[in-house]
Amino acid sequence: MRWLFDRNWWERAVLGVIAALVAYQVFAEPIVGTADNRDWWRVTKQMGIDYLPSPGPDATFFKNIQREYRTARRQDVKYLTPEVPLGRVAVVVSRPFSHRGRFDLRWMGAVHSVAYLGAVWLFIAAFRRRERWVRIAVGAFAIVTLTDARIVAYFNSFYCECAQTIFLIASLGLALMLVDDALPPRRRLVCYGSFIVTSLLFFFAKTQDLVFCFPFAALAYWLCPPRVARWWVKLGVVALMLGAFVYGMKSDAYAVTNNINVAVTLGEEILPHSDTPDEDLQELGNGDRANVTFTRIAAFYAKRPLRWWRMAARRLHEAFTHLPLGNFEVAQTGNGETNAYEQSRFDVFSAWKDRHYPRVLWFWIVMIALYAVALVAKVRLGTSNDRSLAIINAMLVIGCILEFIAVVTFEANGTEKHFFIFNVLVDFVILLGVFELVVVARLLRQRQTA
Repeated sequence: MRWLFDRNWWERAVLGVIAALVAYQVFAEPIVGTADNRDWWRVTKQMGIDYLPSPGPDATFFKNIQREYRTARRQDVKYLTPEVPLGRVAVVVSRPFSHRGRFDLRWMGAVHSVAYLGAVWLFIAAFRRRERWVRIAVGAFAIVTLTDARIVAYFNSFYCECAQTIFLIASLGLALMLVDDALPPRRRLVCYGSFIVTSLLFFFAKTQDLVFCFPFAALAYWLCPPRVARWWVKLGVVALMLGAFVYGMKSDAYAVTNNINVAVTLGEEILPHSDTPDEDLQELGNGDRANVTFTRIAAFYAKRPLRWWRMAARRLHEAFTHLPLGNFEVAQTGNGETNAYEQSRFDVFSAWKDRHYPRVLWFWIVMIALYAVALVAKVRLGTSNDRSLAIINAMLVIGCILEFIAVVTFEANGTEKHFFIFNVLVDFVILLGVFELVVVARLLRQRQTA
């Protein structure tokens, strides 16, 4: 069986297992999917997709998924996301196989699955030259965590979480590839360009992901290939990523949701948890809800760190779980009754995570501080390759922190759902953290023996 752990065989075997488990959930009866929480219109209108008459009052919202849709004329919606082009690919690919004017949700599952497997392959391939135990650990991690129903269920949907996951994993895989000193110069340039593209796509997957512009800008600066590593090239890439943040925040790219999110944050979090709601509203919007902005909310909490801390500690209890919108499909029983059910055969890891991941804010702060010490030790004691890996891990941790702050501060409604990519990223950070700690232990041991 030693041949199985050969680099190429191991990658193919892991990817084959993941493909089989994903395909089974997406296509085999009963299929999994995630029900609409009335947000799909931001994507479906831009795709040219609309609902058929629902099987019951509000049955296609919150309760279950609906497989069949009708095509319609595309509409302009001020909501920028790479989920739209993924959806348009699904519409085009489905045409030769669909009845005229109809669209099957499973075509979204197919396109998402193919893109997802490509991203997972990039991540697995980034460890091709690492030690055998590392490759085995990465493969086991990928099979257990990346086939979980809490991720795969989004494939049969029009949610932007799919684009989030695909382009985050792809960006991470490409960044790890760029650390490899043996990567040929031309391939390094291709990987670097692809890293920039996938990072930008990730930033705009959902508005909350714009916070990653900052740590990824640092990564882009650090990973710039020697062949083009001029100061003006590095600064240009950094300016591109920081400019993406400014564009996302200042333009009308998310005009349809900005006011909604501000109103929800104000009406469901700030004022209900205030001892002086009138005074708070006066400070936030001069007494008028219409004047409240994200900037004013950020400044409001900056002046009240204790209040933000209490909110963050409360919201952390909504991390590492999920909003029960999906894995639902309507099914007709033998006597004609309609049931909705939840697929749970492939949620072993997420269920374990829900039960056992700590939800104490101080615990995570201490862990981050200890991990930072380990990364500093690796930077000081390790090789240039070790330093690059430490920088990647540090930027991922910073991304986790910024994402947590963004969700806690500005996403008052459905926080469990908005923690989705944060939950996924924490798993990657823990995996890479274990590898980093092993390397630091070896470096310390070598220094002692020397």
